[in-house]
Amino acid sequence: MKYWDKFYQSKFVDKSIKDIPSQFSIFALNEMIESNVVNVIEYGCGTGKDSIFFSSKNMNVIAFDSCQSAIDICNNSALDSQIEFNKIDNFCQSKDYIDKIDGKSCVYTRFFIHALTDDDILSFLDNLSHITKPNDLFISEFRIKGDEKNLKETEDHYRNFIDPEVFLNLLRSHNFTIQYNITGKGFAKYRNDDALVIRIVATRD
Repeated sequence: MKYWDKFYQSKFVDKSIKDIPSQFSIFALNEMIESNVVNVIEYGCGTGKDSIFFSSKNMNVIAFDSCQSAIDICNNSALDSQIEFNKIDNFCQSKDYIDKIDGKSCVYTRFFIHALTDDDILSFLDNLSHITKPNDLFISEFRIKGDEKNLKETEDHYRNFIDPEVFLNLLRSHNFTIQYNITGKGFAKYRNDDALVIRIVATRD
């Protein structure tokens, strides 16, 4: 965690959060609106720009990160919003925050799953199956196998390049139905980094 605290305090990170939201968050918002989602639950919120975008579109947002430096940036950037940013040390700690919300929810993650170890992924999916209700959504984008040798703007980041089929099967085994998935490049370009990713939309059974 010291690595991430140092990273979010570095000059590499835009702390103003005035840039446009990620391309993926715009894609995800359309899916949420079509499914009548009213709550967005983001894990690995980073600087909070996607959470702030969802809030600006009248979504009720609860966001989590395990890095205090990231949460500090989020809270400083969202003073005029109703977003609840929370530091958690494990996934189970998020349940108390989520239990108090009403209405249909979407759990949203971007470039988060590949930052987890295999054991952490299982823990996350166990938690996901407990905090969601039938018909809730899970929308995620992350790096996959085949992206290992591609150019990275942040070479020092830990990355677990995920086997897409293994993850999709794990998601199914945790009571989710895959509604949409696509793999490829061109979805998450950042400077010279054109990641090979999977995009997933799934519904809780």
